[in-house]
Amino acid sequence: MIRNSQGLLALLGLTVLGCAGLRVNHSTSSSANQRDPASCPAHTPAEPSPALTALADSMARGDFGYVDALYVSRDGVPLQTRTFPRSYVGVYPMKTPPGVYNYQDPNWHPFFQGGTLHTLQSVTKSIVSLVYGVALARHDITTIDQPIAPFIPTHADAFRDSLRRTITIRHLLTMTSGIDWPEGGGYGSDDDITQRMENSADWVAMVLAQPMKTVPGTTYHYNDGAAALLAEVFRGVTGVDLQVYAQQHLFTPLGISHFYWKRSSGGLTDSEGGLYLHPADLITIGQLMLNQGLWNGTRVVTAEWVADAVRGQLPVEPGQQPPRLNYGLMWWTLSPGLLQDPGAYFGWGYGGQYLFVFPRTRTVAVLNQWMFEGKEMQPIAFARRIEAAIAAMPESFSRDECPR
Repeated sequence: MIRNSQGLLALLGLTVLGCAGLRVNHSTSSSANQRDPASCPAHTPAEPSPALTALADSMARGDFGYVDALYVSRDGVPLQTRTFPRSYVGVYPMKTPPGVYNYQDPNWHPFFQGGTLHTLQSVTKSIVSLVYGVALARHDITTIDQPIAPFIPTHADAFRDSLRRTITIRHLLTMTSGIDWPEGGGYGSDDDITQRMENSADWVAMVLAQPMKTVPGTTYHYNDGAAALLAEVFRGVTGVDLQVYAQQHLFTPLGISHFYWKRSSGGLTDSEGGLYLHPADLITIGQLMLNQGLWNGTRVVTAEWVADAVRGQLPVEPGQQPPRLNYGLMWWTLSPGLLQDPGAYFGWGYGGQYLFVFPRTRTVAVLNQWMFEGKEMQPIAFARRIEAAIAAMPESFSRDECPR
């Protein structure tokens, strides 16, 4: 989840036009060169990047606060794989009671029960989008442009509203469902609507009890509740639990064998922010996206899905320019000029969880932090540091030859 996004956007120096209400199991994964046939030639650096090493050393000293991991790869070749072990016991004042949705409980956040699996928060959403893409590629879902109502039959009464009946899977993936999801109370507060959902017995019922605010598909509003519906819809469409499907058809083919995925008190896979991965395996997810859905020569998800997922889809009013920070199918995109790579995109999670993909230089970067209230390194600042470090490296191919 991403909280108080207007403040975060102010820190980034970004504004959003034409949309409303923006808030914004460790395994040894293969690092073999995975390349889409249309991509740049393989690049193996002659030596580690001094700039990346300096950045990691600075993080180890605590210059950026509570940073837990920095992983960077280029064309599947690891350039930096640094973790910064620490205990979070006593770091943040802990509210009561302890538990899986207490974000100050060091048994659950940021690491899963003292291990190496790190919370991804809303980067989970980006991976849920990928799971939907896998299901489409396997023909277990026919289209994301179908209404969700038939797939939540136990809550049929909630869809008596004719407007709510028009919500599609795509609307959930693009945060344009029209369901009201007001911010308030601050992160961790009982007045915060997402916190109330997480503490409720029936997430789906709570989300569908919220009034409709806008016509689906017309207005963007970041909505953890809409994201939570995706697990229930997925089960209704495919007949398979989201986590079970992800493990069988996404994680296992990629060699990801260790993970933890939270569930609601009602047993629903937490599709809004509940996944924990090791940073090496999150790099693998980014590499799959960079490869346009190919892994070891096997098509896991279609290139068309990847392109659709990272295409900014925020509604824009006539005469307005596209927003500088845009949203695809649960992936964030940026307007040209913000970064050297105009095609860069990323997953973004609360506390400073980033998965960046830079197609131009075929680079994937992961940063895990656990910082609050805008004190974490912001995504654009992180991306610019990574781009500068990559630009300083010797290159075995011309950037002009890379897809953009």
